[in-house]
Amino acid sequence: MWAAANTPEANAKKGRKGEHHPNWAVIGSKSLSSHGYVKVKTESGWEYEHRVVTGALPGEDVHHRDEDKINNNPINLERLSPSEHAQLHRQKQLER
Repeated sequence: MWAAANTPEANAKKGRKGEHHPNWAVIGSKSLSSHGYVKVKTESGWEYEHRVVTGALPGEDVHHRDEDKINNNPINLERLSPSEHAQLHRQKQLER
């Protein structure tokens, strides 16, 4: 019963907008994605923090040098093309 009463559609009908909406978050808020990456709330919505930090463009990958998905220190991040990123991970698999 609670779930049906608190769907986005039901909240819109109740006039719950902005900070009164259950899914509202302040810009700069952080959350952990289901894939283990940090997401951050921006003006345009939720984005992966590592992409925001590096300024990655659509079609670019961001590699975590230490393979820690939550370490978004700029020193740990590297922008790569998808093929470069795949090649890097293939090399690491062969070294193991």
